[in-house]
Amino acid sequence: MPQEAKVHRREDHRPAPYTTDSVERHFELLQEQVDAATRTRANVRATLNMRPNPDAEQGADIQPIRLDKGKNLNTPEIAKIVSVAMNGRRLEPGEYEETEDELVLPGSSGPCTITIETTHLPGENKRCYGIFKTGGTIATMFESIGAGEVHPMQDRPDVMSRNVTTFEAPEAEFPTVLAIGEQTEASRDVTKGTHAGRFKSNIPVSPHVYAFVAGK
Repeated sequence: MPQEAKVHRREDHRPAPYTTDSVERHFELLQEQVDAATRTRANVRATLNMRPNPDAEQGADIQPIRLDKGKNLNTPEIAKIVSVAMNGRRLEPGEYEETEDELVLPGSSGPCTITIETTHLPGENKRCYGIFKTGGTIATMFESIGAGEVHPMQDRPDVMSRNVTTFEAPEAEFPTVLAIGEQTEASRDVTKGTHAGRFKSNIPVSPHVYAFVAGK
């Protein structure tokens, strides 16, 4: 049975306690042999550079950092969170909370860096939302919300961030890779049969605008 759509009223809007200045994502695409079949795995490492939002009301107590998490990350056969780190230190499970739709981290009184690693089987994602595989192409789809399907983040249009994307992928299966922004680096490893690259966007955008695609 379809879920009832969540209503967001303009009069209820409040600035987020934190803002994300930039997001750096690394996509590692791998071809895995399972029995007689080959499947694609996408490992994603996202680094969020965050700070308290000066436009939000800050109380006496430091508020926790709440990141939106998509449904796919609740389904281990499709995707899952592998690790969470804050300011370079890996957090133990008891140091953060993972709910059905949020990743809740300790608050910060100043700028902080959060690194989240997730792993995905795009071919198992039949929702075609988040990161999925269609034919031989890996693609992302977030419109109008859903960036938290790939990794937990502030998935709201008023939190606008700059984006840097790096990737490594098998060149035979994924000779063309594109991401938001301008490609600034490209390389090839003939021994491994992979290629890599870097895309950078200096224009802050809402999370749902981000895009990544790899294929032929």
